[in-house]
Amino acid sequence: MAVGVKRDRRFSMTRAGRDDMHRHAALEQQGDVGVPQETAEQMVEAVLNLPFSARAPDGVTLGQRLRLTNAERERLRLWTIAPCDMSAEDMAEQRKAKARERMRRYRAKRGAKTRAEYRGNSIAKTSPGKRKA
Repeated sequence: MAVGVKRDRRFSMTRAGRDDMHRHAALEQQGDVGVPQETAEQMVEAVLNLPFSARAPDGVTLGQRLRLTNAERERLRLWTIAPCDMSAEDMAEQRKAKARERMRRYRAKRGAKTRAEYRGNSIAKTSPGKRKA
């Protein structure tokens, strides 16, 4: 970058962007472009002036556009993109199931017994004299 040239932080020109700009300019000189360069630049400027939340699609929209299934989402660990093959209720149930499994592993790591182990070794089961009839 040349000394004294201020870089626009909203839009960095990638190689693809420069190529598109040059291609558009060449087509405009030939008269083959439907939108004049000025209008195209105004349109780009209008979009760049929008807040990021208005420009970027949300996770549900991305999931629908990409046709991302839950299996692919789990495999690729794309947690911020919603799958296209599950409803919001299904996602809530999956979150609950994952949280239960996470807590089960946490308790097991700390040495907690499962309910079956606890009941199997209880006094009522192990000593016949203390069993209630």
